[in-house]
Order: sequence, then structure tokens, then C-alpha cells
Amino acid sequence: MENAIAKYSTVELDWIPIDAYEDGNCGIPYVWSYASSTSGPHLMICGIVHGNEIAGAIALDRLLQSGIRPVRGRLTFCFANPDAYARFDPSQPTASRHVDQDLNRLWALDVLDGCAESVEIRRARALRPLIDDVDALLDIHSMQGEGRPVAVAGGNPKALALAMQLPSPNFVVSGELHDATMLRLRDYGRFSHLNDAATALQVEAGQHWQKQTADTAYDIALGFIDLCRMAPDNFRPNVTETSHTHVQISEHVYTSSDHFRFVDDFANGDCIDKTGTVIGYDGDTPVATPYDQCYLVMPVQFRKRGGRAVSLAKSCSVTRSIA
Repeated sequence: MENAIAKYSTVELDWIPIDAYEDGNCGIPYVWSYASSTSGPHLMICGIVHGNEIAGAIALDRLLQSGIRPVRGRLTFCFANPDAYARFDPSQPTASRHVDQDLNRLWALDVLDGCAESVEIRRARALRPLIDDVDALLDIHSMQGEGRPVAVAGGNPKALALAMQLPSPNFVVSGELHDATMLRLRDYGRFSHLNDAATALQVEAGQHWQKQTADTAYDIALGFIDLCRMAPDNFRPNVTETSHTHVQISEHVYTSSDHFRFVDDFANGDCIDKTGTVIGYDGDTPVATPYDQCYLVMPVQFRKRGGRAVSLAKSCSVTRSIA
């Protein structure tokens, strides 16, 4: 347990100040939006919905510093939760996920239109008019464990279609990763209406604080812009072809004790070949795979009682290559 906590709490990335972006250029602090003279969709790339997932801020800073501008439509960069981000402390890297409450659970209309107040609710309300205009949104996150970057499509076929066209990540998960009574940003408004083309996709770019995660987040964002035919030629990604692994979550493993442990240092996207393979112990009770070719989705190496230790998923037959 102690070794896992140390491994997954090590911060390799350098936190960067984002004060230079505070004024924004569209009337909303920490939001920068650029329109082309040629008509096209409105894309938004969003980072630091969770303030401790600092790779998103680094990727946004890199994009803004690059001077990238859309060749058509409108391109918006959003530092979603700057107040939580400002509290990041590498000695306690998980503590700045939010200030008052999770910004990624506040996108139901009764919350946005209600009377409750918090730092995150006020921020969601400030962002809402702009998000209402967005045609495609990429929400960049990171995860506690190591493994394959993943696109989280949930139960939304529009998000799945977008994920299967992106060059990266090439690991795509359908189904819910977490129980959530409140709506995520990717489920807000038009994004969840199947008769509306507006789409939002959440991606987990890698382990929270590994150096590679910021580079991966940048590459995913660039692929998103290019997929929508909005990237200038000198900003097009290097990925020309990829084959996607698409899996569907079948169940979650929740801990019933304070002593859950995996038998190995499993990573996101690991596939266990055989039914009945023991992958961990919940106290003294073995936890085994329920079917052949069982994918492990975002295993958490240390969880207290009642937490989600891992989600289990089956391979889907749908795959696609991007040229």
C-alpha cells in the first residue's frame, strides 16, 4: 500500500502559472476564443475541470503559446477551474481536485438554474452561455493509475462516434465508469440530445502527474482540431493511422473492506485472458475475472471501503482505422 501511494503520488510535471490568461478575450476569465473568417463549427478544448489534473493546463498553455488559429469556424480554449488549480500543492497533489464541490458533477439544469452557491457552481454558470454555443467539446482529464490513455464515451453514441474517429486515444470505453447522481460536463444540454449534432467527449490522457501525460494531452487536442478540419497545415498531428480498441463496461468492483489489494501493478487497458483469474483480494476474499478477455479499466491501486477499485469490460466488435 505504501509503495503504491508513493508511486502514484509522485509529481513529475511542473505546475505552471496561468495568471496571464486570467482576462480571457471573450468576457469570461481564463477563456480564450478565436474565430476564423471562414464559417465552420465551434470547438472547445477544456482542461483542469479538476484542479489537480495539471496536465490539462500545460497542454492548453502549449496550444495558446503556439499561436494556433482555426482555418474555419471558432476555436475556444478553457481553463475550467482556475481557483482549484491555484491551490495545487505537489506535496498533497490530490487535495486541489476542487474548492467546494466537483465541477464535473454540476451540469444538471436544476443545479445551474437553482439557488445553491459555490465556487464551482458560479464557474459553471459563467461558462454555460459559451458552452451552449459549442458544437464539439474535448474535455481533457487524467487518471490516478498508469496505462493506456482512454476516451470515455459513456452511453452516448455521438461521443462514441467521435472517439472512434480521433487518432488518439485508441482505447475507447463505453458505459459509465463511476456512479454519479449529478451530470458531467460531457452530458450537459445539447451534448446528450441524440437529435442534436453537438458532441462532447471526455479523455483521460494518462497518469495525473507523469511528464508524458501533458504531451499526450497536447497530441489528443491537436488531433481533435485536425479531425474537425480546423488545423493549419503546420499544426497537423503526426498520427496517420490507428486501430481502436473499443470495450464496454460490464461491471464495477467496489471494495467492501479497507484492505483491498491487487495481485499485480495493473494498468488501464490491461487484458486478462482467462475466466477466473484472481486479480486482487478484498480483505481475504479473492476477486476474479468473470469472463475471458476481460479488460481492466482505470484500476485504482489504493481504495478505502466502498470505493471503486476497477471496472471490468468486454471487447466490442466495432473497430475503425483512421487514415
